[in-house]
Amino acid sequence: MKSLGKRQKLLLSALALAGLIWGVDTLTGGGPSPADARPTPAPTTAFETEWSDITPLIEQLTKRHTQPVENLDSLKRDLFMPTDEFLAAFPPPPEPENDQSPQEPHHVEASPVDFSSVHSLSGVMLGHTPQAVIDGHLLRIGDEIGGYRLIRIERDQVVFRDVLTAHDAILTIQPPGPS
Repeated sequence: MKSLGKRQKLLLSALALAGLIWGVDTLTGGGPSPADARPTPAPTTAFETEWSDITPLIEQLTKRHTQPVENLDSLKRDLFMPTDEFLAAFPPPPEPENDQSPQEPHHVEASPVDFSSVHSLSGVMLGHTPQAVIDGHLLRIGDEIGGYRLIRIERDQVVFRDVLTAHDAILTIQPPGPS
């Protein structure tokens, strides 16, 4: 059988003492005698009122601290869209100059120089200002490397455009190989 630790012995002793007190209280009739029991008066407060007096009091309090809203519909807005004040404090980054409209499909043509064999993409950070880690350098949209300008950053790839020929080159994050 396992021996009890100090804490377990202390808890067991407290339980035994509580049981002993309960047993003595039960056998002796417990509690104060009815002669000793006195009703306690309800505490009085400085502000006592009837429920019928509450409505005018609430009206008086709210009249001083509220103002009516006249055009409530104008207050509705999309909570995920930044406000004008936010945009004034934190303007969005300038959009890269792109010859293609967003509706057109993006075609990637072969470049005379194999850009992807020279450079490697090791990481991407998306967000307000997307960035990509290429050859150990942190680049943003619009930055240039080796005569190519970074024009788009996606979750697992980036697109560069040759400044002279306007040919596009894609760098893709390579999954880690066996070490």
